[in-house]
Amino acid sequence: GVVAEAADLGIRVRWSPVADDDLAGYHVYRSDDADDGYVQLNPVLLPPDPTAFVDRTARATGTLYYRVASVDRAGNVSPRSARLPWVYQNYRQPQPPQAVVARSSEGAIEITWRRGDEDDLRGYYVHRADRRGGLLSQVSDLIPVETTIFVDQDDYLSPRGRYFYVVQAINFTGVVSGYSSAVIASPTGGETPDGPKNFYGYADQVGIHLIWSPPKDTRVVGFHVDRIDAALVDQPAWRRLTSEPLPRNRGAYTDSNAVYKQDYAYRIVCVDPEGVVGKPSHLVYLERFAPAPLPPGGVTVREFEDGLRVGWTSTAEDRVSGYRVYRRQAGEPAVAVAEVERAAEAWLDTEAVTGRRYYYAVTCVDESGREGESSSEVDYFYQ
Repeated sequence: GVVAEAADLGIRVRWSPVADDDLAGYHVYRSDDADDGYVQLNPVLLPPDPTAFVDRTARATGTLYYRVASVDRAGNVSPRSARLPWVYQNYRQPQPPQAVVARSSEGAIEITWRRGDEDDLRGYYVHRADRRGGLLSQVSDLIPVETTIFVDQDDYLSPRGRYFYVVQAINFTGVVSGYSSAVIASPTGGETPDGPKNFYGYADQVGIHLIWSPPKDTRVVGFHVDRIDAALVDQPAWRRLTSEPLPRNRGAYTDSNAVYKQDYAYRIVCVDPEGVVGKPSHLVYLERFAPAPLPPGGVTVREFEDGLRVGWTSTAEDRVSGYRVYRRQAGEPAVAVAEVERAAEAWLDTEAVTGRRYYYAVTCVDESGREGESSSEVDYFYQ
């Protein structure tokens, strides 16, 4: 009788109660893979009543799968229920993008807007018309939600024309917003471009990746990449990351030396055959992606008067906010049994039963709630 339904704060999972006098409670698990990768959602055992749990951490990532298991007073966990698929859906129309602005540049028009507040916002589309009230044409592909700028450098544009732009938002369910307020601009027709176009970026474990499109001006032979602390953009402290200009046909650069948890501003500048540097591009703000924390080392299990003491070596990673302890018995999946603060180096399992062999492992959890890989398991026979 496991079902899922939309709730105000997430996804509600409900199930029929288990008729067992020895019942202690339930565990709820979730995965984005139907057959593997299930993670326990409840940090502590759910009580026998009510038989429901609201997953407030669900995000618009496609199909999610839920399973439920019951636990008796001795800590024995039942087989998990059949998996229950749930597709995150939100048919409420997003708000149209706000603060839309059009700026003229040489041979192009730059459209910017303020990022929307909806959690499940997927991105934006930009539309253009040749006259007020004219037929709108989509001029952009889907723009990621992190990017709030589009540079229209279509060869169709003319300095003598006036172009009307509107922006739409779309969520992960595919529902689009109404049009934003229209903005108007014309490209200028100068001698050299302001800088490369469609400049954006993203971060991963390798570094910060910057991507741009080359300008149409054939006198541009290369590019330089500049970086600065985001808090210092108004100061002349920019650092040039490229010792030699990148070739014209290269529209990407990876900053692998960026520091974790540091906000940076980046810009690209063009270089002509004489080495003269042009005007910089618009700024792109990015933070280096930090991988999930490493597991703690030195996990040990010792017998104490009141139970089994699971100990470990404290992590040296500053961004770790605490630890999660897992326990299992032979032939059973590991279950999270404790959330421990960062300052702790041990946890006492007072629910362990004598005459059984237990397997323990510990993970680190960072400030964002991301859990790293598990430590090696340590087993102990509780006599």
